[in-house]
Amino acid sequence: LYIPENCTQCMECITACPDTALPNTAQDVETVLKTAITNYVSDSAAREALIGHVPAIEEAARARMIETTEAKEKLPFKEIIKEQIGALNGAVTDEAKAQLDAILDVVPIAYNKVPAIFRNIEKKNPGGGGIFSIFVSDLCKGCGECVEECGDHGALVMVPDTEELNQTLTGAQIFSRLLPDTPQKYLGLYNDDAPEDSRPAALRNHLMVRRNYEALVSGDGACAGCGEKSILRAAASITEAYMRPLYHSKADRLYEKAGKLQKNGLAALEKMKAADEESYLLFKRAFAHVVTGLGGESNEDTEERLEAHGEISEQDVIEGMSAVMNQDAFNHKLLQATDGRLANGMSTMFMG
Repeated sequence: LYIPENCTQCMECITACPDTALPNTAQDVETVLKTAITNYVSDSAAREALIGHVPAIEEAARARMIETTEAKEKLPFKEIIKEQIGALNGAVTDEAKAQLDAILDVVPIAYNKVPAIFRNIEKKNPGGGGIFSIFVSDLCKGCGECVEECGDHGALVMVPDTEELNQTLTGAQIFSRLLPDTPQKYLGLYNDDAPEDSRPAALRNHLMVRRNYEALVSGDGACAGCGEKSILRAAASITEAYMRPLYHSKADRLYEKAGKLQKNGLAALEKMKAADEESYLLFKRAFAHVVTGLGGESNEDTEERLEAHGEISEQDVIEGMSAVMNQDAFNHKLLQATDGRLANGMSTMFMG
């Protein structure tokens, strides 16, 4: 069980977990409030009214959060927000308040002991401090490794596995999936767009980015607390962190080249044909070999296949090459490789 009021965002538990059972994120307070209101308040008029009050709720809540942090108290985030919602009086229906209170009771949110997320940012940029959360998932098999790493902080504790607990954890997981990925401003000296430029000490923050954290699909029922699983997951996540931006950049280049080819390709082929017909014919033959699969075991076999297939037009060449580049770009960037995971391209561990 995660107790956010005790969390220091040290990330020790997250790096040690042998499964992907501790998804985590940092978010703006406004984002959390709007996500809760938009997805859990059923009446459209009440939703609109609450959304309109978000700036005032956040401002008052932030002042209370700062006060609590400076006093080194442990007032839960949910109680602060409930206090502000209650102060709205007749501006919002009781049903809407109850629905919002219900999801706040489920979602664990830390702010008072996570200076890198709240206090430090708030001091540099008033109104900019955020919140941090760990969502214990149903992939957890109860090995206790995270509790051991957390130690005296007491932010993670072992508790009996009950239906009520599972219901709470599941509700929090569902909410976490409604949130956007962790913004760069909360990743510190880890640069998600250029991990190679990041400070080594900040690399563990790559696990706050969902695509990295989910690089290794877990929940396999492996032996509880096995250290090698943690190392394997770390290798997968850091590979994802370093390679995914490169793969997405490659995909963007391929999409761009495919677009240029479709626009200017026919003219380029005509120019090649006029300048050097032998090279032009060799190019078309290479296309037939590589893209259309008409290459045979010998020149004679290839000639027979080409004759049986019929003439390959210049338009066929352009469309075929564009299709290959677009498909490769899609595989690198938009493919959903695993059901239920991000549509973020094929695994970087298996692409060359």
